[in-house]
Amino acid sequence: MRKLSILFSNLTLNLLIASLFTVLLGFIDYKSGYELSFQFFYFIPLFFVSYNYKIKRIILFIFSIFASLIWLISDFKSGHQYTYEFYFYWNAFSRFVIFTSFSLFLHSLVNQRYKINLLNNEISKKSNLIYDSINYAETIQQAIIPSFNTFKIYFEDSFMLFKPKDILSGDFFWSYKTNDEILFALVDCTGHGVPGSLLSTVGNILLNKIVIEKDIVNPPEVLANLNKELITLFNNGDKSIDDGMEISFVKYMPEKHEIEISQTSQNAIIIDNESNLKEVKFSYFTIGGILSKRKEPVYFSETFMMEHGNMLFLFSDGYVDQFGSSKDKKFGFQNFHQLIKSNYKKPVDQQRDIFEKTILKWKGDFDQTDDITVIGIRF
Repeated sequence: MRKLSILFSNLTLNLLIASLFTVLLGFIDYKSGYELSFQFFYFIPLFFVSYNYKIKRIILFIFSIFASLIWLISDFKSGHQYTYEFYFYWNAFSRFVIFTSFSLFLHSLVNQRYKINLLNNEISKKSNLIYDSINYAETIQQAIIPSFNTFKIYFEDSFMLFKPKDILSGDFFWSYKTNDEILFALVDCTGHGVPGSLLSTVGNILLNKIVIEKDIVNPPEVLANLNKELITLFNNGDKSIDDGMEISFVKYMPEKHEIEISQTSQNAIIIDNESNLKEVKFSYFTIGGILSKRKEPVYFSETFMMEHGNMLFLFSDGYVDQFGSSKDKKFGFQNFHQLIKSNYKKPVDQQRDIFEKTILKWKGDFDQTDDITVIGIRF
């Protein structure tokens, strides 16, 4: 196939072969007599010439005239008699029109195919560049954002299910350890993909600034400062951005076996050893966004005593909002709560696998709705 493409791409060779074939065809047509028609075979050299995208239309006209003349000569020399001389010239003209129309039509298709191939190649090159850039951006994002593996040093009995909608994610996990406390958060930024990843990088930098540099560790204060920093950052330039993020921020005090949680959405659940499930209260103010920019947001926290074996689940809304099943509906909080109750006593690695298999089965042929993150921590 490649050799054939190379053959068609050589214009001079095409014309030479097509011309010789046409002359040979005319000779055979002459020898066989006018009673045996070879008209169909004249399309073969026409195809050979027209298939070359480099050829100019004027050459196609000339070659059509050439093919018509060859047919005319062979028909005349074979002794074909017509009732009226006009028929002879009419047949020659009609063949010229047919040959020309065929050549131009085929050449137009070949040109379109060539342009489409060029466009596809260009798109493929740009797609590869974009894909490479996104992959490298993912590497940068992973290098900047704290690793969950580091967090597992403090909470060995924990897991994280992380399934970005695209390569880059708007969900990110953050953690930091002071002398007396372990601070961690699950953040769900507006959007996903490249925009979400940019927001997640900004969120990570701001959390480091607030907690590590300013030494603010009280969860509601962290959220209030994060909101101010984000709004200020997004209104410094020529354009104003109203995007923001949802966050569940946790402060764990090992000596007291207590956790203090402040969050902006219903994304934290505690379950005790008797399968009692507790949904942590949340503020209706997001971090950033129109409402939090126009009003003074109020963030609060709840404190819980965590007995041995109790589990804390943090999750972004990508899991519960995932469409699927035969009924085209969201997974929902009810199914999510039941999934926790049915599996929280199992080993954490097994829990992670169950959460992943469950959402994949639920999703089926549906597209993934959003970034999905589920974190389970056993105390």
